[in-house]
Amino acid sequence: MRRLLVVPAALLVAGGLAMGQPGEQRLYAYASVGDNQWVSDWPPIDSSATVEALFEWLSGTYGAKRIYWRGEQDRMWLEHALFRPESPLYHEWWIDWVKPLVNEVGTNDLAVQAAHRRGMEIHVFDGLFEHGAPGDIGGCAQFPYVAEDRLRVEHPEWCPVDRWGERRCPGPIEFCYPAARKALVERYVDHVVGYGYDGIAFYTYVENLAVRYPDEYGFNAPIVAEFQRRHGVDIRTEPFDREAWQRLRGEHVTQFLRELHEALARRGKRLSVTLRCDQPNTPQVWYGTGTQIPGAGMVYLDWETWAKEGLVDELFTWTGGDPKPLLTKLEEACRGTSVERVALCSTAFDPAWKPYWDSGVTPCTVAAPGYGIDAWSLEPTNAATLRSEDWRVRAQTLRDIAAARVVAEPAAVAAPAADPHVLVRREALRTLAALKGSDHLGVLEAALGDTEPSVRIAAARALTTVNGPETPRRLLTALLRDSGFQFKQECLEALAAMKDRAEPALLEGAASPNRHVREVCLRALGRTHPPAGEAALLAALAADVDPRVRYYAAAGLNGFRTPAAVEGLLRALGDPSVTVQHGAAVTLGNLAPVVSPEQTTLVLDALEALFREYGMGTRRPDAAWGWRSAGNALLGFGDAGRQRLESLREQTGDPWLLWYAYEVVHVPQFATTVATCTGEDATTTHDRYAPPFPGRRRG
Repeated sequence: MRRLLVVPAALLVAGGLAMGQPGEQRLYAYASVGDNQWVSDWPPIDSSATVEALFEWLSGTYGAKRIYWRGEQDRMWLEHALFRPESPLYHEWWIDWVKPLVNEVGTNDLAVQAAHRRGMEIHVFDGLFEHGAPGDIGGCAQFPYVAEDRLRVEHPEWCPVDRWGERRCPGPIEFCYPAARKALVERYVDHVVGYGYDGIAFYTYVENLAVRYPDEYGFNAPIVAEFQRRHGVDIRTEPFDREAWQRLRGEHVTQFLRELHEALARRGKRLSVTLRCDQPNTPQVWYGTGTQIPGAGMVYLDWETWAKEGLVDELFTWTGGDPKPLLTKLEEACRGTSVERVALCSTAFDPAWKPYWDSGVTPCTVAAPGYGIDAWSLEPTNAATLRSEDWRVRAQTLRDIAAARVVAEPAAVAAPAADPHVLVRREALRTLAALKGSDHLGVLEAALGDTEPSVRIAAARALTTVNGPETPRRLLTALLRDSGFQFKQECLEALAAMKDRAEPALLEGAASPNRHVREVCLRALGRTHPPAGEAALLAALAADVDPRVRYYAAAGLNGFRTPAAVEGLLRALGDPSVTVQHGAAVTLGNLAPVVSPEQTTLVLDALEALFREYGMGTRRPDAAWGWRSAGNALLGFGDAGRQRLESLREQTGDPWLLWYAYEVVHVPQFATTVATCTGEDATTTHDRYAPPFPGRRRG
């Protein structure tokens, strides 16, 4: 699962943009930033020119007065989180792509400057409970979860725990600890004030796939002790009032906001919290889970008190259904206060919203396709406006040509591929692809060498649709110059789309001296799996000098269900790189249905041996989480694999193996889905099967 930082437009209130006029209504905008740096269809944020263009568009076309900028969250993670390189795709996105954009290009600092030059406010957008996760948690396509805040790593006692004090909730830091609140207040003030933002807004979901039932976590010692003092009940072992418990946890959230607001207000900065529309007193649900369970757990978010006591400067309806009923409640709760009201909305210019805007609510949309602000310019376009002096009009003309709203020949579209403005060049390439302008293939291939990364990315994307016999090699040559994450991804997509026409270049590139070329070629062969691709993948898995390439070779063998592939993967379980070991284990688990009986025994023996390496005295760098990949691979073999794990649970000599086997079998976690259960089932399972808890490993 790629990193998705914003809710799909389909989950927002729908309606038509054509009604009403932009510019007449005060408007705010949200920039995910991370999605822009992953999804090539979104407005690019990867250079000084594209950052400047983003703000010129939002301000000049739609009159946006404020932007909520999630890019600063990335800087916080880069400064304060532990990153796990064993998650190659996500680690590369963070360290090789986002980190240089933040630290070298300076995208966040450029954004602050661009906003303030135009009289716009810019606020940090961050997760109130979003502090990463342990490695054995899903959400990054494969274990491990890529990052975890060092506050959680160094202070595991600050993480919400289950009723047995064993498992930690991925994401939050429990606000019942004064030292934890202090550390976070200092961090947020440092980033908001130090980097020149006007405030900070919080969302309340978390992006991982872990929480199995709503009240799984929140039994930390201070919560247990205070609940017992107030109610005479031990919430770990006795039935208790769930709402009273949730409110107790929420009191500490309120105290954190009180302390943060005081620190920000002294410096003239603002504080905002987004609310779930259907259940505003409950943390939001991340749609990526496919459940209705808040990943932050059950915490009472007392927004009524926040408004009454002025602990926030703004309350912001986010997702979770129609915001109108909640906006009505907010109007009453905020009456007589200075608390601002904001509503996430993809139809801000629909007159149906006018009563809410007239009452003082400000709409906020998303700076991305499908959220009601899709046009670069609102000026009428025709073929002649390709020559407008305003880059936004030129770019919009190209977009209208692509959508068949304006008629123009491909030759007229090809000329703007040399336009001085980055986004016009980008739109020209996208439009040529939409028109399938094969006569101008040379224009697309030449754009692979553009000075702007977003134009090169658009060129590679266009070559998915329009390509020729030399296109595969030209893409691979371009990778020698540009190995940026998004460009690599689009080259991969284009090469995979060309299938057998790209095969000769892919087989040749699999032996390139350049690591990025080898990687992309092997990943493409794994996607298209031509017969000759298996030998290339096996050779790379056995001998490539770079563990990331060997990892992708192991993953690519998913499409080659042969005894030779299984043999190669078995050997890779002994690779010196734990990254490769995990890739091989996962692929073997996926191949389980087609492995022969003879090889099944060999695979089970090897996976069990790998699992046993996580026992007492291990020095493995992945000791804290790697057992999950090996264990899940065993589960892939059904009853035979499960029996191997059950036999480990029956031995008594190694408490770590006992615990890990119990977790794999009875507390399942998967990389791409949530394994839900009821609280009653979890308690019954724990009482029946859980061995003594051996403690926690760091990493």
